[in-house]
Amino acid sequence: MKNYKLPSKVVDMFTLEDGEEQNKKYPDSFEIPDSYRRNTLKIGGDVKLMFNITPTMEFKAMAKATKMGIVKEFGERMWVKIVEVTEDGYVGTLANEPICNHKIKFGRKIYFEPRHVICTLD
Repeated sequence: MKNYKLPSKVVDMFTLEDGEEQNKKYPDSFEIPDSYRRNTLKIGGDVKLMFNITPTMEFKAMAKATKMGIVKEFGERMWVKIVEVTEDGYVGTLANEPICNHKIKFGRKIYFEPRHVICTLD
């Protein structure tokens, strides 16, 4: 059995937002798939996750130049294709590239748990 770890800011330059927590905070406006759906996803399925990304220096400079202000963390919602189902989560490949960090590439493998899933494509 492989030992997967959730992404970290230090190693991966991003973390994943907990969709369940967001749903608890904002139940009227932040809907997520039900628990059964999030816990029974299959290989080949597409899910949307929320990423908290450390921007590259180039993006920080652009943000400052365009008056976005100082950007320490950038949130993006991106699609991931499931390639493996694990005992307590999933492994997927990134189906987008973030605009704020060119080091996080399309096809990158990402481990995530059902609590991170905010949308599914049926």
